[in-house]
Amino acid sequence: MVPQNQETFQTKHQSAAVVKKITYQEVRLKYPKEKFLIAIAEMKSSQEEARSAVKSDISSQIRSSIKSSSQTIIQHYVQDTKSSSKHDQVKNTIENTEFEHAEMIKVDEGLSGRDDSGFYAVAYLQTDEVVPVFIMEYEKSASLFRPLAHGALKEKGISVFANHYKKISEENAKMARIALQIQALSGKPFQDFLKDMDLFNKVTAKKAAIISQLQICLTIKSNMDSSSELKISQIVTDAISLTGVPVAQGKRCSGTVSLAVNSQTECKEGRLGPVCLMSIEGSLTDQLTGEKLTDFSYPNSFKGVHGSDTEKAKKNLIDNLTKDKIVKLVAEPVKSVLPAE
Repeated sequence: MVPQNQETFQTKHQSAAVVKKITYQEVRLKYPKEKFLIAIAEMKSSQEEARSAVKSDISSQIRSSIKSSSQTIIQHYVQDTKSSSKHDQVKNTIENTEFEHAEMIKVDEGLSGRDDSGFYAVAYLQTDEVVPVFIMEYEKSASLFRPLAHGALKEKGISVFANHYKKISEENAKMARIALQIQALSGKPFQDFLKDMDLFNKVTAKKAAIISQLQICLTIKSNMDSSSELKISQIVTDAISLTGVPVAQGKRCSGTVSLAVNSQTECKEGRLGPVCLMSIEGSLTDQLTGEKLTDFSYPNSFKGVHGSDTEKAKKNLIDNLTKDKIVKLVAEPVKSVLPAE
């Protein structure tokens, strides 16, 4: 591939018998930088590869421009949060943003052809034609994002807010990709996106406030003896703590959500001796609104057996009640409806 800033590029009109030297400046005269990106490429293999290479070069120019101007986007993404994960998410968006309208890159067939050294092509992209296309796509996402974001700022329910935030974040990511391309093509920050980022940061700040105040008030009911009930309570508490949300028990608990877990054990004689089966069910409730956030029910989830002793069958059941299993049955459903970092 021949770089854009070379002094000359050799082309030959297909109807001519002589080779004409065309300077980069002459190509630029036809396609002024105020309205066009241009690229020149030469390949030895085929004209089609030259066309492909020259189009790819323009896409690469846009990618380079996105990276070089990304600091403005990063600042607006993370100005209201110190979250390293948020910063990494932004960097990932920038790294993975590709030019999404390559079909609008055109090859100038009059300046493309073949000479003794191989095949060559000149391509151009008219920026004042493609930018309005991106703006229309941006507004389509923004028309979904803005009412959701304003609604989330007024929302009191934790689960509804968490659900809205997922959709808001998805649309915002689309808007960011489009805004990066608009900025790369226009050479200046896209003001609508900067305003929308201010709104997104307000929603993100509310999410951070909700997370900082989250606490789960846990109550456990069981028909087992007190020692077994204590062990059940400890395993459930440890599993729920893996969600990152503090857990407390007792009448003084002032949590924003309550989790009621009920475990019921039934023992009966089996063919090889006593068999004890435990069922677990529960529900998570928003303490402020009274809304039930989620519930779950797992009949006969755990089993304990013994050849002759029912109490030992119960003990074996409790031994089978591991934190990993409770994480899957209880903690994961709870985590799915709460705002996450």
